[in-house]
Amino acid sequence: MMSVKPVLVVYAYIDGAHFFTSLNVKGVCAAHSDLRVAYKEVAIQLSHLLSKDTSNPVSCEPEQPVEEFEHWLEAQKEAPPTRLGNAAMAKWALAQAGTLTSQ
Repeated sequence: MMSVKPVLVVYAYIDGAHFFTSLNVKGVCAAHSDLRVAYKEVAIQLSHLLSKDTSNPVSCEPEQPVEEFEHWLEAQKEAPPTRLGNAAMAKWALAQAGTLTSQ
């Protein structure tokens, strides 16, 4: 059985857009004013980019529904976030076979 290595995804809210990029998959860049649209785009881009590197299609789907991520973001407003300029950052782990969790 092949082990699944997590993909690290970073979230930031910048100038009215929910912005996602990856720390270890080049080319991932999803941003939209609607969190749900940007969130969905992360899985689409990761699936496409990781499929290019393998002989088999790769499906990346969030383990955590967008509603849970929204609740997690709301909770972060009450805790001091890590800051990079004006962007609050949060790491996600996304595995090829489909796990996405906030950490």
